[in-house]
Amino acid sequence: MNTSFDFPGLVPDTLDLSDYLDPEQSHAVRPANHFADRAVDILLGRNIAKGLPLPWPRTHGKFAFRPGEMTVWTGFKGHGKSLMISNILFHGLNEGERVFIISPEFKPADVLARKIRQAAENSSPPEEFARRFLEWAGDNRLWLFDHQGALKPDTVTAVIRYAVEHYGVDHVLIDSLMKCGIGADDYNRQKQFVDDIQSIAHQSGIHLHLVAHARKCENDDKPPRLHDVKGTSELCDMAENVLTVWKNKRKLNAQSRGDTSLDDLYDALLTVDSQRNGDGWVGAIPLWFHQPSGQFLAGANHPTMSWKP
Repeated sequence: MNTSFDFPGLVPDTLDLSDYLDPEQSHAVRPANHFADRAVDILLGRNIAKGLPLPWPRTHGKFAFRPGEMTVWTGFKGHGKSLMISNILFHGLNEGERVFIISPEFKPADVLARKIRQAAENSSPPEEFARRFLEWAGDNRLWLFDHQGALKPDTVTAVIRYAVEHYGVDHVLIDSLMKCGIGADDYNRQKQFVDDIQSIAHQSGIHLHLVAHARKCENDDKPPRLHDVKGTSELCDMAENVLTVWKNKRKLNAQSRGDTSLDDLYDALLTVDSQRNGDGWVGAIPLWFHQPSGQFLAGANHPTMSWKP
């Protein structure tokens, strides 16, 4: 599958971001009508449910990615955080949401190839399909910051402000905190950075997704919890939502040995560990992985999510 053509949603790292490096207060002056819809929603009692729901029906009415909030995503290395988030943001694109991805760990072409497979519902879509999807995604729906390697915290905040002002994005993904130029034990700078990006979310109304890896444990037989997140303890305290992704490696290991006794078990758990707003629901949902598409399903025999161009 060839995705090497010029995707219009690539945001080059050569941008002059000097106008967006100012303190957040200089970007917080808004006319009253900027907040009109949100104010009316509050008055009419519509504020709680508003937001992008998860794709799986059993979570509907329990959790949503609401405007002006930050979600911290965590999980052990190799447990599928980025794949899960890609699945959810593909769902968001399907629902008309605008998405901006800052992913220094993955090349834009790799991020897009994953999206194409999820849209095609199979691992080897034809080139014609790939180009049609990329044309659709690049038409004012999906943007990616074209940069690999560590970033400076100020660059991250500046490019988010740029995307908000120029593209009117609804969701911003930072994948991950460890690539934002802050030492693993520099807790004060981590706290300041998270405070800065959360302030942008609060002021602009975007939903901010931040990936923060879990600390290494003796084994990963059980899902990580809030206290396992690598970095400052304030990280999860500050976030409106904390979600964890855990892969059922016991099932995978059994299958690799030819043991089919665990085939009916789920492949992954998505846990809402913390939800400050909404009704505060917390809990875990089992998910089954569809290897050809890279999608997570609500049941072993459930249909994959179709692209809605």
